[in-house]
Amino acid sequence: MKKLIAIFLLSILSCSALFAQKALVRKGDYYYKMFAYAKAIPYYEKALKKDSTIQDAVFRLANSYRLINNRERAEHWFSKAVKLPKCESIYKYYYAQMLMNTGKYAQAKVWMENFAVESPNDGRGQLFMRAFDTYKSFFADSGDYEITRLDINTADSDFGTAMYNDGIVFSSNRPRTELVERTHTWTEKPFLALYHARGKENSFRAPEILDNSLQTKYNDGPVCFNKKGDEIYITRNNIDGSRVHKSKDKVVKLKIYSAKNNGGTWGKLTPFQYNSNEYTCAHPALSPDGKLLYFASDMPGGLGGMDIYVCEKKGNGWTTPVNMGDTVNTKGNEVFPVVMEDGTLYFSSDAHPGIGGLDIF
Repeated sequence: MKKLIAIFLLSILSCSALFAQKALVRKGDYYYKMFAYAKAIPYYEKALKKDSTIQDAVFRLANSYRLINNRERAEHWFSKAVKLPKCESIYKYYYAQMLMNTGKYAQAKVWMENFAVESPNDGRGQLFMRAFDTYKSFFADSGDYEITRLDINTADSDFGTAMYNDGIVFSSNRPRTELVERTHTWTEKPFLALYHARGKENSFRAPEILDNSLQTKYNDGPVCFNKKGDEIYITRNNIDGSRVHKSKDKVVKLKIYSAKNNGGTWGKLTPFQYNSNEYTCAHPALSPDGKLLYFASDMPGGLGGMDIYVCEKKGNGWTTPVNMGDTVNTKGNEVFPVVMEDGTLYFSSDAHPGIGGLDIF
């Protein structure tokens, strides 16, 4: 009788533990589907501590770390994901990318080859396989340049620099004093704000918030200015006053807005005519003469994730955006275009053969 009671109690405890694990995974899945990856992570972590064989939790945990840009933890969990029976080939691609980020090219080549074999119609695998044989050449001219870390950086995200008014403007999610603290559910970090730092070369004053009339309580930036500095183009969330607009799949997309400065005061922000609730338009870049506008978008008809498009100034508007084609764009993401005085286009890509992550091309 005692033996039966013990078995019965053990069964209850096992069922209770199983129920708790499923509850943790369900909670993680809820946040994952809401793009709240930072909130999903601890639930997946707790569930996998109890049972490391929950495959979907491993995949989503690895991907969550990738999407909040925690490469070390992403590499750790992708190393487990790629060995699971249900592993999709794309996770092998992500794992190879994480390994490349940390300079583990021999290991990365193995998993990129796996991806290329399993996904022959995805050109990224073949491109990177060729890059592995020549990646050392990417460092051949590294001695020609010196990279200096600016004192105005923080441990948070500081990026998207534009030259403006005896200094630079950039986007940052560094903490700032506000009556109501708001954080992005994706990362659990503050939303991006625009900062202006006066200075030059590698010496800048402490950054200050750029004109409040250009900022919202959500993500603002990156930006670009025309050559005179009296016209600005801003990337920001799809917000109209206090109203948040979402796409059909419940995502708040990014839009481009512009404004003109008259006598030191910025005018009303005007939406870019090709913005949409259903896709993102972001990362504007003007040509030096102001006649061409380059930007990144995942609008229908592109080659992959985010592609770079260009349109031409006509009167007060712009011509229909033209995709830059497969010389520039890939099945991955091409973002952050910048145009130099001589017309050279620089951009970032995570799918052109490089050393891993977003490289500059």
